[in-house]
Amino acid sequence: MSSIDTVPPDLAELARERDELAELVAQQRAEIDAINVELAETNNGVVALYAELEDRAEQLREASDLKSRFLSYMSHEFRTPLGSIMSLSRILLDRMDGPLTDEQEKQIRLMRESTAELTDMVNDLLDLAKVEAGRISISPGWFEMVDLFSALRGMFKPILTSTSVALIFAEPVDVPKLFTDHKKLSQILRNFISNALKFTSAGSVLVAARSDATVSCSIGPCSASARAARAAFTRDPLSAASESIGSPSALT
Repeated sequence: MSSIDTVPPDLAELARERDELAELVAQQRAEIDAINVELAETNNGVVALYAELEDRAEQLREASDLKSRFLSYMSHEFRTPLGSIMSLSRILLDRMDGPLTDEQEKQIRLMRESTAELTDMVNDLLDLAKVEAGRISISPGWFEMVDLFSALRGMFKPILTSTSVALIFAEPVDVPKLFTDHKKLSQILRNFISNALKFTSAGSVLVAARSDATVSCSIGPCSASARAARAAFTRDPLSAASESIGSPSALT
């Protein structure tokens, strides 16, 4: 056999490596093609997702617009009867329709105060910026817990129609003056008391306050059918009323 017909070992090894590289390139090219197909499908999914997000954003814009119109409408619907109640209570307190007994005057004043607080709540709801940001302004001031309990007692007295449930306010003992928004605190306590009364079929609901490092209010139905609802309020108005307002669902 001549030297021309003999393939040198080095050339044979190079040819083998060339074939292996060609096979590897073909495999990588197939993998790249598969990745490209997958990327194209992903891109299509992203485009569809963006389209869905844009559709949802449009729905949210429409919902926001409807909310604004609803609140604007309810502004008139709420304020008109509330204004009428305030005017009528003023007429009654001025004795324009005749004299009042002490108890009647007390109840009318409570009605007027409750109406004023409801008006403030409506005004807060109508402030879209506060609603969307989750912020409600706090107007702190000094007050006695015993005065707040007295006002709450008077507010709930006319609406306690069930004789099977008693609402008891324990006299605050050694509870110092509080510096917070008494209207917001009153609103929170009214929500808790209302829930406790709603979930107590028989027995009594006890409202009490105590003082340690903080001033705590406990509201709970004294029956086996419901568990106590408790909310703690510190004397710092920002850490208490601002965080607790609008949380009547804490009844557990």
